[in-house]
Amino acid sequence: MNSKENVQEVVVVDLFAGAGGLGEGLKQAGLHIALAIEIDERAAETYRANHPETTVWCTDIKLITGKMIRDQIGHSVKIILAGGSPCQSWSTFKTETGGKQGLEDSRGKLIYEYLRVVRELKPEIIVFENVSYMVGAKHLPAFNTFKKLLHEQTGLKLEHKVLNALDYGVAQNRERVIMIGRQDWQPNPFSFLEPISGPKTLREQLKGIEPSAYAAFDAQDGIIMNKIAPGKCWNVLDIDTAMFALSKDYRGTCNNCRKEYKPQYDNVCPNCGVRDFRNTLGVITSYYRRLSWDKPSPTICTVLTTKKHGTLTHPEETRGLSIRECARIQGFPDDYVFIGDMKDQYRQIGNAVPVSLGRAIGYCLIKTLSKSGSENEGVDWLQWIAKFKKHRNRKALTTLERDLLNSLFSYLKSNRPIPHKYEIYITETWRRISDLTV
Repeated sequence: MNSKENVQEVVVVDLFAGAGGLGEGLKQAGLHIALAIEIDERAAETYRANHPETTVWCTDIKLITGKMIRDQIGHSVKIILAGGSPCQSWSTFKTETGGKQGLEDSRGKLIYEYLRVVRELKPEIIVFENVSYMVGAKHLPAFNTFKKLLHEQTGLKLEHKVLNALDYGVAQNRERVIMIGRQDWQPNPFSFLEPISGPKTLREQLKGIEPSAYAAFDAQDGIIMNKIAPGKCWNVLDIDTAMFALSKDYRGTCNNCRKEYKPQYDNVCPNCGVRDFRNTLGVITSYYRRLSWDKPSPTICTVLTTKKHGTLTHPEETRGLSIRECARIQGFPDDYVFIGDMKDQYRQIGNAVPVSLGRAIGYCLIKTLSKSGSENEGVDWLQWIAKFKKHRNRKALTTLERDLLNSLFSYLKSNRPIPHKYEIYITETWRRISDLTV
């Protein structure tokens, strides 16, 4: 089996597929997306419209089994299972979760549905994506438990890294945790992950973009935004305007003791009792924010770009970034179609993995698969055979398998390379006993 065949015999199943950001990136890298699964009807329609060669299921992951997927794409084909469960449960943006986070939110528990599908499907490689806060101090214990269970129940070797989309082809500060699971005999995919050159400023990213539909400010917010220069936010407003605009979310800093607080009613500092404060700098900077042409975009979110919290105002015009501007910042081709009303489209774009980041991940997966078929390259087969002695299912080895493995062990100890067919035999035998539940 040559390296090209290794790649051609693998297909991608895109779970929690959304509008297809990750899928589009993997496709651009050269991988075939055989099946996409997405619960949101409009997002599924978007995926289907842009990927007519892919089968798209619009359904709940809880209703999907590994057997159903295998029946659709074939029982012998090797699979890359890609996707990440909804990020809102692990994000600091709580609007849609009612304040619940992590495993307390129903969507947070979907990581265990992902685990179940991996266990049933037995993919060759998995790619899991979510917000970087998932590996922050608050949610790290839950993530580590999830990662441990994935390894214990599937035998996959797992690594994760936090990547910024800014390093992978788009002018957007967007950090995401990427976890890749692979077979023991495969090289670490992250060793092949390389940055993708691309725009670093909004000016470069949006050069030549055509006008398109955009979210508009109401009259009151439009007046406020007209007072804010490019690269600035609410805290440059006069105090009265800032307090009116942010209401209960306003933050002030006492000019006497420098304590940050929320002025309420009589506006007295709770620390020193003085009624003298200024706008606090460096906090909640996403409120009434106007972008700068000469900096990258902040993270594109799922809400309208004119929303008070999470505002993405055009650098020059008093309007939110348009649908096509947000899509361009997320790396989507300009002819990528989004189905639904304006809220649907902004949500689909904000939920997506940046396409260029998906492409970079795709490239490293292809290199991993290609290296997997290289005869004796970088693989210590002597150590591999020795690992069978500690395998939890070693008693399931047949007498013939034991005898052949012992013979190969002796052969390798004499510093002689083994034929490629025996490399396949070793890896397939390992896979067979690893799949057992005894």
